[in-house]
Amino acid sequence: MGSVVRTLVPWIVSAVAKGRLQEPRKSFAVTNRYYLPNAMGKAQRPRRLDTTKHGTPREELVDDIPLGIYSHLNFAFALIDPKTFRIAPMTDATAKRYKSLTSLKSRQNGLQVYIAIGGWDFNDPGPTRTTFSDLAGSQSAQDTFFESLVSFMLHNDLDGVDLDWEYPTADDRGGRPEDFANYVTLVKRLRERLDQLPRHFGLTITLVGFYGRSFTMADPNCMEPGCLFKEGEAPSGECTNVPGVISATEIHGIIKKGATVTFYKDAAVKVATWNTNQWVSWDDVETLKLKIDFANKRCLGGTMVWAVDLDDGTLVEALGNASGKKKQWTSDGIFKPMPCFGKDWPKGSNKTWIGKKEKPKKG
Repeated sequence: MGSVVRTLVPWIVSAVAKGRLQEPRKSFAVTNRYYLPNAMGKAQRPRRLDTTKHGTPREELVDDIPLGIYSHLNFAFALIDPKTFRIAPMTDATAKRYKSLTSLKSRQNGLQVYIAIGGWDFNDPGPTRTTFSDLAGSQSAQDTFFESLVSFMLHNDLDGVDLDWEYPTADDRGGRPEDFANYVTLVKRLRERLDQLPRHFGLTITLVGFYGRSFTMADPNCMEPGCLFKEGEAPSGECTNVPGVISATEIHGIIKKGATVTFYKDAAVKVATWNTNQWVSWDDVETLKLKIDFANKRCLGGTMVWAVDLDDGTLVEALGNASGKKKQWTSDGIFKPMPCFGKDWPKGSNKTWIGKKEKPKKG
């Protein structure tokens, strides 16, 4: 199993628990949910990039997902019951949406759909804060979880599972020192259980980002990685409205307004600074290529990005170019991004990502 590396900058390499070197490299994406604007052009609630808390969300429409680049799509998220250790959907409404995503498999040959379990909010203070640690430390709990997971995947026509534990051993996230060794045992035993099934099911563990992490720096004269930042004062994006997280689409807008961009090649990351003390790190076309090369040189099974609705089309295009894949659209081929809240749709669009749909040709 490939080692998992975390840094303070976005890192999109995902370690695949079992990869075959003779198979094509895999590229994963995650779907999540976002809040609709109201009629006045303002968000009803701040948009969340992690969806284990309730709100009034709209599921990413499956027709909005570009096909051809991604070999796998992850549905985020499902949960683990902290008492029974059985898998559970976030809500009843979410449970009805799994098959709408798996239906895309009929439109792209070889596409696989995984269920992602956990997420950032899963380790927030509350009843599930230590659930991953408890699961990893108990083989009886693992056995219950494995059987529940197998039944869940078979019922929903899923092809694998992504464990999104944020983060093992991190005491500020409910972690314990023994998580490091226990996680290896958990993944090993789960892989062994999946290998007993009549068909192959995939298993991945996650590191992601089609977004940037943002900070308000403590000293405008110290704006490099490693400098101190002000706690609780991180800038948010115009649309995503989540302090500390800005989508790639929004970062591109910030850069167009004059932000200074610095390339840290050794870390394979770009940093944009603006308004004296605002700072965000993210991936672009250049850094994506570096990270895919990094994964391939170390024989990792694939790369992963979060998430399909945070991109304006440039990053998925770069991912495809680096992977030798072409995007498949049911449109005129011109990417027309959804406007930010309160702005008009592009002329000629049908108010979706995919642009103006062509009428079928006769004869």
